[in-house]
Amino acid sequence: KNNLIIKKLKFFQIKYLFYSIKTKLLKFIIKFILFDEIYYLVRGDKINFDIELNSRKKKFIKYHSHDFSRLKLINKNKKKLSIGVFLDSPDPYFKDDFSLFGLNFNYDKLTWYNNLNKFLKDVEKVYSTKIIIIPHPKVKGFKNPYYNKNFKVNHDIDAIYKLIPKSKVVISMSASTAISVAIACSKRLILTYNNQIIKSNYSRYNSTKFVGEKCDANLINIDSYDKKKIMKKVNKDKYNSYLYNYVTSKKISKKKNYEIFNQILRDIKK
Repeated sequence: KNNLIIKKLKFFQIKYLFYSIKTKLLKFIIKFILFDEIYYLVRGDKINFDIELNSRKKKFIKYHSHDFSRLKLINKNKKKLSIGVFLDSPDPYFKDDFSLFGLNFNYDKLTWYNNLNKFLKDVEKVYSTKIIIIPHPKVKGFKNPYYNKNFKVNHDIDAIYKLIPKSKVVISMSASTAISVAIACSKRLILTYNNQIIKSNYSRYNSTKFVGEKCDANLINIDSYDKKKIMKKVNKDKYNSYLYNYVTSKKISKKKNYEIFNQILRDIKK
């Protein structure tokens, strides 16, 4: 079994190496191209990324993240419901992005979903609510047989924008971009992981932990946890900090993305 894991890791490393080489080669070639003008779309109040392209003029345009922008467009019913929203990742039942490089982690699906179902039932008890599962966008419309049959599964495209504003708590199995909706709506947030993720995909655990620390979400290992710590209050200062550093900007609070993009097009035509 160990030899098989080593072989798969080597296969992944070779494929990832080729991907990295092609990416760096493309970046190197692009540096020799001079553009007349480049518009950089920036989320948050800070500009903190490396500029890879050469141009005579540069403009930095603040805009909202896709999820936050969609939330602003949808007419939110503010009526609170006794529901909790679980944002699932594609894996382990479906393939994730790592499979593009030929790496399959061979998670124990039965253990994974048994512990997940148990945790979600505990959340229901603690929050006196009913869990609604929202599958990852990549697998909408596909049934996952490992879910507890008592949980409702919502495959609607706009499910996160309609359900999160009404919910008591939002749970995510990864550092999904959709958690920005929960933060914007000041919902209690639980970011989860398990022992299999720590053992086989530590980078995923790191990203989840990073986001959890930035917004002070409740970070819980679903394989081993204290039920008393499932409930955690929202840290409004941390939420605001996360929102205006990674999601949107105070300077465009009254604007929508389509208005921002229309203005860019008008500037280009001048």
